Amino acid sequence: MRQYVGSCLLSLLILVASTPMHADTKGEQLLHRAERIAQQTQTVEAVLLRSDSPITGTLRMKKPSIILLNFPDANGKKSVIASQGRHLVSVEEASNSGNVMDYEELYDFANISATILYLTYLLEPGQLRSFVHPTFAGAYQRDNVTYQVVKCPPSFGRSATTFYIGQSGLLEGIEMEAIKSTNTTAPAQKLWVRDLRLNVPLTPQQCAYTPPATVHITTDKENPYHDFLPVGATAPLFDLKTPTGSPLSLADLLKSNRAVLLNFTFAECGACVLELPTVKEIHKLKDKGLAVVAINLTDSREKAKDFLVKYQIPYPMGLDG
Repeated sequence: MRQYVGSCLLSLLILVASTPMHADTKGEQLLHRAERIAQQTQTVEAVLLRSDSPITGTLRMKKPSIILLNFPDANGKKSVIASQGRHLVSVEEASNSGNVMDYEELYDFANISATILYLTYLLEPGQLRSFVHPTFAGAYQRDNVTYQVVKCPPSFGRSATTFYIGQSGLLEGIEMEAIKSTNTTAPAQKLWVRDLRLNVPLTPQQCAYTPPATVHITTDKENPYHDFLPVGATAPLFDLKTPTGSPLSLADLLKSNRAVLLNFTFAECGACVLELPTVKEIHKLKDKGLAVVAINLTDSREKAKDFLVKYQIPYPMGLDG
């Protein structure tokens, strides 16, 4: 049975650090260079391998949003991610349900998180900045190829991660330790990239994918995650409590402000932490009638208090977990 971990994938794929990476260690320098090269890369074609299986997968990507990633596991079951520039969908063909859900909303973390991390890195290279304290760990040789190794400790709910940087300057291997927490469970994984080809001509047809006839693709009407308010609609009112127990009401906020910006967050969201400097800058507009409010999606009262103190968040936070 697949385990899906709900996540702020829009944050995972879109939100990028607004502060530059400090290049004062070799590990940071290597990741900064890998970020820069990925930013300049427009198309990618590669063979994917897991260290525990001789089965290979394929990756074709044409920025900004044409993707085909087909990666069977050790038992030959396919995990497919495909996009033709619209909704990104994830398919596990051998699943019991046979459902295809919008990948922006469902995230097969347990089985292909290393693969997702690699795809995310290629699409939004700035995500590398969310890995704290990268440390150069020497060279590693595999199949007559020498890699520069960068190790990153656990952070933001992620396990310890090791990056293998190839001669291309890009990440060509990812190793993730097993992780088990209240919200996340994933086995140890290692992903290798072989026959990497950059900026080669790719057409949308080369990334085309037709799901099996037995797979049901959910429609927007069936997917509750697509039930968004239209632009210009009135936001529904809410009444929440802050971590200290004080009331926080949207109605009260609107009485004393011209506009209210809601920032959805939680302590183990790496992208949420990365955007904090930008949100704090926006908060400086409070004297002009803009109120910023954090909505904490998952944390307990005590954890939310620690979150506020650790990052010196100056605006109120409501608990919605």
